[in-house]
Amino acid sequence: MSSLMPDTKDEQAIFGEGFGNGLVVIARRLMARGLLTVRDPKQ
Repeated sequence: MSSLMPDTKDEQAIFGEGFGNGLVVIARRLMARGLLTVRDPKQ
């Protein structure tokens, strides 16, 4: 997971692995839900 700082354009990242890792669990749940229809660039 990474983020881009808007003012400096620096990227910061954190890494996690394993299905017991809280970061991995939350990231998987967010990706499974997808984007809201109003924010989906494909529509």
